Amino acid sequence: MKKNGMEIMSNNYKLALTILMVVTLFTSVFLTVSSFAQDSGSSKMTNDKIMELVSAGISEAIIIQSIQNANVKEFDLSPNGLISLKKAKVPDSVILAMQGTDKPDPIRSSILNGETVTFPIKYIGWRQHNILHNGTLSISKFAVVLNVPNTDYGFKVPTNKIFTVESKNFQLHMSINLVDAFGREYGHQVYLWDPGVSTNRNGQINVSMCGDSMDKLVPLLEFVKKLK
Repeated sequence: MKKNGMEIMSNNYKLALTILMVVTLFTSVFLTVSSFAQDSGSSKMTNDKIMELVSAGISEAIIIQSIQNANVKEFDLSPNGLISLKKAKVPDSVILAMQGTDKPDPIRSSILNGETVTFPIKYIGWRQHNILHNGTLSISKFAVVLNVPNTDYGFKVPTNKIFTVESKNFQLHMSINLVDAFGREYGHQVYLWDPGVSTNRNGQINVSMCGDSMDKLVPLLEFVKKLK
């Protein structure tokens, strides 16, 4: 059956209207997404924004990642600014990230992202004071693990059970609490050596080849101690 001119015009009008509605909807969605991307990319991090995120219960890792990704960082890190941050219960790890936003630490970023970082160390067992053992110290946001192959000197300790951390004469000292086989907690002193240390024939310590690796571990261990 042939359609008259009015029916053809009506159908064409409906088609044009449908196309216009689709184009309008697509344009609206595109502009919304573009606007969101633009706002996200131009985000500015300030003390107030950090305190707002902490108050909302956002995790430390996400806040620190947001600090590192922000295009604009305007932090007040004066004594008064730091006092305000602490009153707002901003974690030390976040404040450290605010203080070092120009140079984010890749090792700390890895730990915050749930990874484990491992460092070579040397260990002198309490049974044989003149024998150095090669080992590793692995650090994550949850625990620190000492691994000394072929010995029973190793341990795993939660970060909240690490207390004193200091370095001196190419040696790292940690005061920690461990748990024995009966579930009883006890204090333990740990002394780790720079991997460059060696002993001579008389068992005397030689530090001539040591570096500053133990000094660098101190702030990293202090960092994970403060993570929740």
